[in-house]
Amino acid sequence: MTLDKKFHQLIQTLSVLMNFALEYNDEILHYFDQYYDQIFNYLFRGCFYKKEDAEDLTQHTFLNLIDYMYKYPERVKKIKNMKDFIFTIATNLLKRYHKKKGKKNFQLDIEIPDDAEDPSDKRYEEKLTIVMNAMKQLEPRDQIVINLKSFQDKTFREISGYMNIKENTIKAIYYRAVDKLKIIINGEDEKR
Repeated sequence: MTLDKKFHQLIQTLSVLMNFALEYNDEILHYFDQYYDQIFNYLFRGCFYKKEDAEDLTQHTFLNLIDYMYKYPERVKKIKNMKDFIFTIATNLLKRYHKKKGKKNFQLDIEIPDDAEDPSDKRYEEKLTIVMNAMKQLEPRDQIVINLKSFQDKTFREISGYMNIKENTIKAIYYRAVDKLKIIINGEDEKR
């Protein structure tokens, strides 16, 4: 297929999707208003705080949602939790983003919101560095589960929905990853 034909086909597809989006404007706007900030924040952390990349992926998340709603209206009616579905789209786009960037073992940056500690305290900064370095040594799936559970306060059920993995499996992944973190961090302490 020539470049002109591909471009023409893209324009036709966008036109069809725009008409569909106008027809279902209220429903789409509802999802956009309700979940945009959460999706953006999730992707912002996942893109190593690169705002432009996170914005692009957030837009693609909602474009993919519109596309799916257009192509599979019967399936959309059967979706029990739209938030989980949208996060699944975002997670898949994030995985593709890192694969495309050539980062086989990507990590999600995390923040440690511990109100009991003063962020300007040198020990707090050291602890944060140790945890961040330990997180980098985990598998990407483990990083995602720990990030969602510990730092974004998601339930195991929500994470299960986002990642399309059984809830009990998510629990096992989480607890094993926490054990791995403890081993890594204790190893760091012994080196000091």
